[in-house]
Amino acid sequence: MIEKIKKYYENILISFVINILFVYACWKVLLKASQVIEPFKTQWDAMMISLAKLIAAFAYLLLLPFYDNLNLKGPWLYLTGMHGVLVGPACVGIGVTFTFVGLILAYRGPLKLKLKFIVAGTFSILLLNAIRNAALCIIAAYKFEWTEFNHKYVFNNLIYVFILIIWAWYVNLAGKSEMQKSKDVK
Repeated sequence: MIEKIKKYYENILISFVINILFVYACWKVLLKASQVIEPFKTQWDAMMISLAKLIAAFAYLLLLPFYDNLNLKGPWLYLTGMHGVLVGPACVGIGVTFTFVGLILAYRGPLKLKLKFIVAGTFSILLLNAIRNAALCIIAAYKFEWTEFNHKYVFNNLIYVFILIIWAWYVNLAGKSEMQKSKDVK
């Protein structure tokens, strides 16, 4: 029986689906724990607020050379006298980042390659989120009515496309690594 299960698990698609379901279950448990278990909830909330302030600060640094009336107050980024953006805990991209990490972890490949992609991808997502918030600040200041659409649809989809491209790159490199490993065995 165990041999039969191992044989199925050797199939790359089956192993990926099983792994991604496991990663998804872990994410859901972590998310639920962050909402109900003290002191974990307190630590999680503090981490989200710190990330929101960090992303707002990155966005501020990106815009600073172009605007002398730019303001940053905690996670609030705005141009003096105009609308701005509040980078809230829900806007830090933790779910998107976990999706990316989950895709990398769920697919086969060498641990060293996985770690490189996880670190570089997580940093890239953080940077893209800062760019997104900088752009939203400008949109909010000059065309406030466009802010919600860009916030919900345009930028989120761009980040997901970026994640899929990076994941496809990882899959390609991991596949080449697997092929090289099988050649070395022969």
